[in-house]
Amino acid sequence: MAGLNKMRISRLVAWNTTPKEHMAAYPSDAYVPLPRCRLTRAVNVQAPADVTFRWICQLKLAPYSYDWIDNLGRRSPAQLRPGTEHLAKGQHFMLFEIADFVPGRHLTGTVRPRLQAIAGRQAITYLVVATSPQSSRIIVCIDLPTRSWLDRLRFSGPVPVFAAADLFMMRRQLYNLKCYAERDTHAAE
Repeated sequence: MAGLNKMRISRLVAWNTTPKEHMAAYPSDAYVPLPRCRLTRAVNVQAPADVTFRWICQLKLAPYSYDWIDNLGRRSPAQLRPGTEHLAKGQHFMLFEIADFVPGRHLTGTVRPRLQAIAGRQAITYLVVATSPQSSRIIVCIDLPTRSWLDRLRFSGPVPVFAAADLFMMRRQLYNLKCYAERDTHAAE
């Protein structure tokens, strides 16, 4: 039974990622000091990297997970909105503000200062990797602090509640972004 629980916990920590992806360096690492906990999530997308990244930029508008939970019931836009691809440090997306980015490659953010008392000093990177000219992969790395007893309890306690809740929401978000990017790619063909 302990092996099964360990396997469930490892899926909560690294969902749909390879060990190499989970252990890789990400831009978010620079914003959360050691010691830290890391969560990684990934999804393959049958769309070119530039189309996939364009949908990542839409996170400035809405969370794209379960709108009835984290978007106050408002529907996340189903079409690309002009201008969201223009990124700048300090812009908000979800609970984060943009700390770093490389257009077409990654979007990295840190929790907004006024939310840090609740959410901690998290950092997140959405990385888009081209796997072929017509396909890509979204890899998300969430770095969580574990310095204080509150951080350890919040993020890596005996039952990783945060990791389970994050996976529930992040999985829906990644599948939604994947579906929209693939839809737009197939419509353009």
